[in-house]
Amino acid sequence: MVAFAPQIRDNAKVTPMSRQTDPSIQPPAAALIRGALDAAALRAERAISAARIVFFAAILGRFLAFGDADPVKELITALPLGLGILFSVAVLLRWRGAPRGEWLWHTSVLLDAGVAFATLVANVLWPTADYTGVVHLLDANGLYVATAAAGFRLSRSAAVTGGVANLVGAGLLLWLDRVVSGERFAVCVATASMFLIFVVAFALLAFIVATTGRRLAYSGARAAVRADRAEQGLGVVLADHHDLRSLLTAATLRADALGQALARLPSGDRELAPLKEQAGTLGADLRRIGGVVLGVKSRALGGVAGASGTETVNVARAVEDALALVRPQFPSVHFAGGAAADLVVSLTGGAATLERILLNLLTNAGEGRDSVHATRVTVSAASIPAALVRLVVEDDGPGFSAAQLADPFRPSLDKPGGFGIGLAVVRGLIEAQSGRLEIANRPEGGARVTVSLPAPPA
Repeated sequence: MVAFAPQIRDNAKVTPMSRQTDPSIQPPAAALIRGALDAAALRAERAISAARIVFFAAILGRFLAFGDADPVKELITALPLGLGILFSVAVLLRWRGAPRGEWLWHTSVLLDAGVAFATLVANVLWPTADYTGVVHLLDANGLYVATAAAGFRLSRSAAVTGGVANLVGAGLLLWLDRVVSGERFAVCVATASMFLIFVVAFALLAFIVATTGRRLAYSGARAAVRADRAEQGLGVVLADHHDLRSLLTAATLRADALGQALARLPSGDRELAPLKEQAGTLGADLRRIGGVVLGVKSRALGGVAGASGTETVNVARAVEDALALVRPQFPSVHFAGGAAADLVVSLTGGAATLERILLNLLTNAGEGRDSVHATRVTVSAASIPAALVRLVVEDDGPGFSAAQLADPFRPSLDKPGGFGIGLAVVRGLIEAQSGRLEIANRPEGGARVTVSLPAPPA
């Protein structure tokens, strides 16, 4: 069966999330699936056309080299072969005059049936002295090939058309054999019937191939449309998330400011005590909501990365690229590290995913905590058992606070220039890879973040 990957045609394609995210202006899913099916069938037809050019050219060359000198016989054989080659070139070059859709599949199978008939009928109409019937010719196998090939168009009706056309052609050849050869016709009823049975069997095979291939293409196209629509939905979620996070951050800061203002008031006022408690509770609740919202984003980012497919990524190159990007941001911090040249991981989203993970970890290490910064950050990587690669990012900064160690993925408002979302983003990306993330403080001081990612299968 011709291999294919369902894709959307140019005139009915799924628009990428980055260009269009409004579901109300997207083409209907049924139209997109039909476009994907037509695209898969067209790729199969183009592959058949390429094979047809080679096959027909070989037959034509053989006939011209060893054929008879009779001009009529040469015309009957060579003309259909030449037309078949021209038709195939038109399909490959996508000429405007070439048929489209179902017309293309039916025209193609009828052309194959016509060429198979033409290459055999010349032998029937001009039998040689040793001619014993069309069913004994080696060229008769071309009729079987043409019948079976009708199933690769992913069109059941085209498979039926090809089967009927070739069956009619086989019957007509047998009838002409009887009429032209007369008593010399050496094919018995049993042999002739088996010839027809084989044509019917190949026609059934073509119908099965077309049906199975169309089902596979339909399933793949439907899954592709659903994935694209889901990615568009994720795009809307991520776009709205920024505004929601800004509002939550502002509300949290106001709640903290209110709590601090209330704390400066005289502590003996009993009426202020409940207000102080409620202000503290309000700030804590807003932080919890922010953590939930951030968790949604981190999982959404993992989902977007997962939609991109699994790729093998060179760890050493990704580490070098991440270090080159982060060094200008923290000129006072010395960044160092690397990995073995042949160390690789298998990630959905490819190198972009690994670089995002490394950039977040390196940025977190460079920013420090409570206005205290690291002076040195190192990255190391090595293979470990269970088909994993371990990345370790260490620094000599203040390390993680007790609250961060207890809940490392909650946003932190004491981060300079940010809200402490790096680890939450990293967690979403790593969870999409079935990896692990661990944080700890180094005994000698500073922080250590360990990431375990899957290695490619051996």
